[in-house]
Amino acid sequence: MENTYKIDFVHQVKSLRYVLVGLIAFIILFYIMTYHQSFTLELVFFVCLPIPLLLFGPAIYLHLSYLFENYGVVLSVDHITKSFVLKKNGHRHIYEFSDIISLEQHLGIYYRDRVDRAGRRIAPWTPYGYLNLRLKDGQYFNLTCIMVNIHNPPFMPTDTYFRFFPYSKPSKSLSEKKKLAIENFKNEVSHYKQNFRDLPNHQLEEKIRNYKTYYKASVEASRQILKSRKEIKQ
Repeated sequence: MENTYKIDFVHQVKSLRYVLVGLIAFIILFYIMTYHQSFTLELVFFVCLPIPLLLFGPAIYLHLSYLFENYGVVLSVDHITKSFVLKKNGHRHIYEFSDIISLEQHLGIYYRDRVDRAGRRIAPWTPYGYLNLRLKDGQYFNLTCIMVNIHNPPFMPTDTYFRFFPYSKPSKSLSEKKKLAIENFKNEVSHYKQNFRDLPNHQLEEKIRNYKTYYKASVEASRQILKSRKEIKQ
């Protein structure tokens, strides 16, 4: 059975639900204030109007950017043949499930409560998020919440990230950045190990004790050198 995903009315309303409720509440409040003449029309427009713009502006920005990201994108998934087709900018890309390198799930920070139960509050942009699909041929696609259910995606996520404001990242994925940061850290540790190889143990131990005053890579290099020296003695 083939499932097709694209921008639709239902997904858009679900994403905008807090904005719509808030705007309805504001309209009712606006009507009450003007009807009872509690405020002048000028006061309402120049003092009260900026409040919903500040509250709902970020969510509206996300919605518009997601519309731009997924305009004309169609995803067709066949779970029987384990294949899928992605149509974007007039191009048709055909893949197997095995072509997927990673599927990053980017959710609002509120949903991290399912993990740590920190009691975070809902924001107007809470429902927004997207999936970053990366494939073996170097292609990547962002599938946003206005076209797919990001909490029940068509493919199994490999990584989940909780972000305060999940705007769509067109550059390197977070997993790639993480790998790059780890690789850079390893190179720094190797550099310090080369420089510290002749240092006596007490100097290495001093760096570990006062780790806050040294670079993290130098402290890790000190630990590794001491560990290797202990293993040699044994």
